[in-house]
Amino acid sequence: MKQFKSTRTTSIRIEKIEKSFGDLKALQNINLYINRGEFFTLLGPSGCGKTTLLRTIAGFEKPDSGSISFGDKNIIHLPAWERNIGFVFQNYALWPNMTILQNIAYGLKLREIPSQEIKKQVKEVLDIVSLPGIENKFPEQLSGGQQQRVAIARAIVIDPQMLLLDEPLSNLDAKLRVSLRKQIREIQKRLGFTVIYVTHDQEEALEISDRIAVMDKGRILQIGGPEEIYEDPIDNFVADFIGKANFIKGKVTGKNLFLSDSGMEIKIDLLKDAKDSTRVIMVRPEQCLITLKTGPWHIYGTVVKRFYLGNIIRYFVKIGEKDTILIETREKLKLLDTVYISFNHYKVL
Repeated sequence: MKQFKSTRTTSIRIEKIEKSFGDLKALQNINLYINRGEFFTLLGPSGCGKTTLLRTIAGFEKPDSGSISFGDKNIIHLPAWERNIGFVFQNYALWPNMTILQNIAYGLKLREIPSQEIKKQVKEVLDIVSLPGIENKFPEQLSGGQQQRVAIARAIVIDPQMLLLDEPLSNLDAKLRVSLRKQIREIQKRLGFTVIYVTHDQEEALEISDRIAVMDKGRILQIGGPEEIYEDPIDNFVADFIGKANFIKGKVTGKNLFLSDSGMEIKIDLLKDAKDSTRVIMVRPEQCLITLKTGPWHIYGTVVKRFYLGNIIRYFVKIGEKDTILIETREKLKLLDTVYISFNHYKVL
């Protein structure tokens, strides 16, 4: 298998893709460019359109309008079997009556590869996914994690132009998901595939992606690297969906001054005066710094709930008349302590 390193992988350009199912607009004006060799993740809640977009790229769904190009070639009218893609399904989709060798070899047999070469390539790809020597076993003899790695091996053995994965880890337990997603990322780096990965798991997306597209209601809301998406979300939905966030509603009352709806004055750093505009301060729980002493940029509050979680302590702190914010820190505080809070990083939305 050419000391396996993908030679066919390609970039992907998606332009003005629309797809409806009856009255449901599943995809709305999707425009996207994915670089050759990039690990790109489609992230969003159930029903947001991410799997429909993946299936449209694969050729399993036909869009109502728009174009999809692999490299410079528009493939919108090509059937799925002519697009040369590897697809990994959520439910593994292994044939139970075939051995692992037969499952992985299926695509190679369709390409009329000689049997001895097939055995060689299957052995190589099983080594890549760390499952040597299981060629003669059947899927039912493997764990869920092993079956998913076989599904990945079957997808990459044909040297596809790209690898598409549709929530491949959702059926596994939490610890195994963490382990296997790291292995998928390592395989992608080693082989150089362009990967499009669908998930609703924010932590998974942040850990393994080069870039992420956050989707909702058939639209792409924001595209960026993990740090950009987390630190600089474009709106409340993205901020709330990617990790935990506090939202403090209020008005800008003067240069660098914000009055929350519950009556708390907060100093903020705005590039321009936005007096009397209604805004929201978004701040992550770990970006709230707390102390027992006041300072010029501090607000104050009262600890109303405390949860010890081992690596962090989670506090709920009441600020002003109505607002309660979540803070995660290693600082040790007691219930009803008065604390002073500053924001290490925040965004005014």
